[in-house]
Amino acid sequence: MYYSILTYIIGLLLFIGTSTYNYSQNTINNTTKCADSLARCTSDYIYHKSLYKDETKKRGKIFYGTHFENNPKEQCQTNLINCQNATNAYKKRFNELTKQYNVEKPAPTTTQIPPPITPTETTQTTNVLQPNCNSLVQENNFLKQRINALEQEKNTLQSDNTRLQQMKQTLSQEKNSLQNNNASFIQQISVLENERNQLYNDNTKLTNDNRDLLQQNDKTAANYKRFIQALIRENEQSYGMTYFYSDVQNQFDAYVVNIAKNSIVFYHNNAKGKPYGNFNSVNQLLHEKNKQLIFATNGGMFHANRNPVGLYIEQGATKVPINLKDNTGNFFLKPNGVFYIDKQGKVGVKESEAFNKLRLEKNAQFATQSGPMLVIDRAIHPKFNQNSTNKRIRSGVGIIDDNHLVFIISKQPVNFYNFAHVFRDFFGCDNALFLDGAISQMYLPELNRNDNGSNYSIIIGVSEKLELTRTE
Repeated sequence: MYYSILTYIIGLLLFIGTSTYNYSQNTINNTTKCADSLARCTSDYIYHKSLYKDETKKRGKIFYGTHFENNPKEQCQTNLINCQNATNAYKKRFNELTKQYNVEKPAPTTTQIPPPITPTETTQTTNVLQPNCNSLVQENNFLKQRINALEQEKNTLQSDNTRLQQMKQTLSQEKNSLQNNNASFIQQISVLENERNQLYNDNTKLTNDNRDLLQQNDKTAANYKRFIQALIRENEQSYGMTYFYSDVQNQFDAYVVNIAKNSIVFYHNNAKGKPYGNFNSVNQLLHEKNKQLIFATNGGMFHANRNPVGLYIEQGATKVPINLKDNTGNFFLKPNGVFYIDKQGKVGVKESEAFNKLRLEKNAQFATQSGPMLVIDRAIHPKFNQNSTNKRIRSGVGIIDDNHLVFIISKQPVNFYNFAHVFRDFFGCDNALFLDGAISQMYLPELNRNDNGSNYSIIIGVSEKLELTRTE
């Protein structure tokens, strides 16, 4: 009986030991499989994490691989989530199995039963599991760090997205403001275009009216020119002719000199070396010679000491050399010119450069340089503007033909263009020269003019024929 009981106890112990061994072995196997699965999942997690980082850098560009062909960024994020969930599940299962293994592991027994697992094998199993556990802990810490980094990147991206949304809103407001401004500008442009069209129509009308007036002026000028030429022919034996001329805007006094009947003399300094200075002094000089001053005007520009600015020749002697310099002021408005009388009694107006090049100075009896030229070979000075508002009292001289020249002074301020127009189109001058501006005056008794100013430099006087000193 005792033998049967002992046999039963021994069998029972063998059964318990075998069951315990099998259970422990299964537990170890399951734990090992769980650890392996956890390691693989961790590796897969890291792989997908690197893919997500690459895809984040590419900012939506398609990653041509075997895993993410359609929408790489969205697929990568899904795989990361799935991998993370699997990692947590494996980790939980690993902890449960480890805990179960520690709890259900059979206590040491003094019963001499053949152990299903030797201590060496148990130690080896423990040594295998421990490094895997440490590796998994390290992997887990690494994954936590990566998760934190991704969270920071997520926060940064959210912050950037918020900032971009604000910029978008600001740009949208600016766009609306610009659209409103654009609409306002379009309205203003429309108004300005209407005003421009109205001004264009008004200007066209004024141009047509001005053209009609110019045509009428041209006809009047042509008629007046024919009238002047007829008077010159009729009065060929007279000393000179006095004219009062008026156009639409201006009035002028003019004196036409018959060179054959008159003497034209330039006066500067008297016998004492002092300037005559005014018309009365010249008239008194002529009375002493039993001659009468018929006409006089100041002739040419001068410095403060009353010396001429440019060329001055008197009685064949050059008192001041020709001035070809460049400077400012009317005198230097090139081309300027020279009004001269040669030793044969012929008068002329010539550009300064041409006068100097032709060496006309050698044969000049009288000459005065001034500027600018008014008319140059039938052309008005190229720098004159018909609509110029620079208006002054002006005087000048022009050559009508070989035997006649005309002196003209304006009665009201006039610009250069309109003044030149009178010489060319009413008196038919091919060349004319400006003599002086605001201080211009004239002695012309037939028109009751005796502008007896003072402090002139050169005075041009017209009288009956005088016996002049000739220099060879």
